[in-house]
Amino acid sequence: MKLRNFLIAAVSLLAVMWPQTAEACADLPQPQSQYYTFFYMTPLGFRPDGESAGNKETVDFWYGYCNGKVTRRAIETWLNSDNPAAALTGNRPGKFISCLRKRNDRAALKLLSQCVELNKLISAYDSELWEYEKPSVTGFRRLADAVQVSPAGALRPRQLFLKMRALYRAEDYRAVVALWEKDCAGMEQSPLRDRFEGYLAGAYYRLKDYSRALEIFYRLGDNVSAEWCVSKLVGLGNLEKAVAGNPQSDATLYLLQDYVNYLTGGINHSLEKYEGYEKYFYDGPTLPDTGECASFIALADEVLARGKVKDPMAWASAKAVVLGVEGKSAEARQALAQARLLDGTEAMRRNLERVDMLINLYDPSQAAQERFIAQLKELVARANAEMKAEGKVNKETYSDGTSYEWITYDTTGADDHIFLTDCILPRLNAMTSAPGREVTHYLMCAMSENLVNAPWMYQKGYAIVDNLEACLALADMVRSGSATGLDKAFMDLAGLPQALTDDMAGTALLRAGKYEEALKYLDAVPLTFIAQQNIFPYLVGRKVSTRNPFNRQYYKTPKESALPKVARVNYKADFARRVLALEQEIADSEGEQRARKQYDLALLLFNASHWGDLWALTSYSFSVYDYDEDPTAQRAQELLEQVAQNSTDPCLRAEAGYGLLAIPRYRQQTHREDGYTWNSWKRILTGGQRNALKCIQATTGLPRYIRTCDALKDYM
Repeated sequence: MKLRNFLIAAVSLLAVMWPQTAEACADLPQPQSQYYTFFYMTPLGFRPDGESAGNKETVDFWYGYCNGKVTRRAIETWLNSDNPAAALTGNRPGKFISCLRKRNDRAALKLLSQCVELNKLISAYDSELWEYEKPSVTGFRRLADAVQVSPAGALRPRQLFLKMRALYRAEDYRAVVALWEKDCAGMEQSPLRDRFEGYLAGAYYRLKDYSRALEIFYRLGDNVSAEWCVSKLVGLGNLEKAVAGNPQSDATLYLLQDYVNYLTGGINHSLEKYEGYEKYFYDGPTLPDTGECASFIALADEVLARGKVKDPMAWASAKAVVLGVEGKSAEARQALAQARLLDGTEAMRRNLERVDMLINLYDPSQAAQERFIAQLKELVARANAEMKAEGKVNKETYSDGTSYEWITYDTTGADDHIFLTDCILPRLNAMTSAPGREVTHYLMCAMSENLVNAPWMYQKGYAIVDNLEACLALADMVRSGSATGLDKAFMDLAGLPQALTDDMAGTALLRAGKYEEALKYLDAVPLTFIAQQNIFPYLVGRKVSTRNPFNRQYYKTPKESALPKVARVNYKADFARRVLALEQEIADSEGEQRARKQYDLALLLFNASHWGDLWALTSYSFSVYDYDEDPTAQRAQELLEQVAQNSTDPCLRAEAGYGLLAIPRYRQQTHREDGYTWNSWKRILTGGQRNALKCIQATTGLPRYIRTCDALKDYM
């Protein structure tokens, strides 16, 4: 740690200097502000840190203290030194320390020496040496006692600050508060006072005086620490105490903001069972009737009637939000109309339109829904404009010469985008993901994917291909232009081409084994569209291996520049026709010829499953968790079992058995040892696979790829 940063750091005490006696931030979920979720009245903002105001104030102080006889650069050189102690005690002190030595300024040199000592203590205390054992804080206590505070003079505030830091690290928080009240509270406003108050707020937090700590952290713009304080003040009771104790406080307003967001936004919670917030977590599109909403409305009415707060608009808006989410649209609009007439900040006034949008979202009337759709389209347009304006293109070139570009955004000022992605989309997700609304849900997901850098991640993209009815309904809706209401709004915003929905429907039908019906959709997909898909590189040039069936060939994916702009063939439609032709040949044949055709079809289906190189024919993507649920592989397995059972050719039976063994099955195992529990997956053999293995072991003259297969060595 540079001494400069140590001397001037704007303190985020709860995040950076967390004593090991308390909960450590790394081990707990970080409180995440939901002030954009529904009710956004006042942001915390951020104050200058040690690289700006604090740095300048420290350098300016020592420059003035030395009467300008050393440059600011000389002071910064010592503050940035990796070994400031060497300058204090060695023969090469530098111009800043030399100036203090020439003046024989023992008090200043002592102060700087003790700052260096405290820095060393902190580094040792926070090191990994104490990972399993808490270090003693006696060194901090000894240093705090050794700090001599002058009765007056320029160094007195710095000496008090050093003493406060040492007391804080000694975990004597009452002494920190006492020092502030006795010697520091009358200090003029300055960056140094901010740093004093940062430690004071940390002491209040440790003493469980969360309200006072919040007041200070809020004023300092210390977002992380303020959030920790708020997380300790959850609930209507704490909000009532804040109103009774300090109704004019901005921190009280922030407590209101936090409470309303969690009361109405449990579906979009960012903390999982975090202490204090649990009762606000629930599933479903509407609020549970716990009676707490009514209690809050009563508090808001009392506050507004008595004129207790300086921003009554915020309270009326909060009342409108709660009523709106409860579905009491008429009462919510009355509260919103009241809010428009009350005093509030410009940010609160802008937020009234967002509250209006939320009320419309929960109002089932046609007029409200039409207004919501118009608001949604306008919001999406503004959000996209915000993000495009803030986007920065980043480039990275890999060793093989290929390059990758991505866009990053500074979303701190993207109010519309954050409101859309943190409030509207999550609520729509809850409303549209109910059973039977898969098409609406997918359309909403597709719309969100069309947003610039949408940070929410519930969309499953092409996963709708697993739901045949939803895929067909979506494709038919696009073909007929029959979408209405939200579906039409989402479709317009997503810009879904018919080629995509036809391809999805055809792919879903392939997975369901309905190949003839799939052609009705797949034949309509243009070759140009096929070449634009992200699965196109996994289709080009791949085929069923005849040299080593049931084994991946691990094709090298071609570079984008080497891919054709138009697909040579319609791969999925060709696959469907090949399957249909083989099924017809199987139906027209008998005996060993039939078994051979069944084997050929099984091999084709295996390759089109997740286990094969042609997986992109029936899927857009998959993970290891999808292997056992792949219907294409299951149909291949059924055919192979028939061949292994009915063929009279020992070699064909053995090859079918080899194919069965190429479709592995796994069973989860739970392990326990020394108090630890973990799970793993173990490959198992089904009854059919064991029979296949016996057949292979008993057969001579098998192809080399079976005789030398590594996958079978453990079983043979």
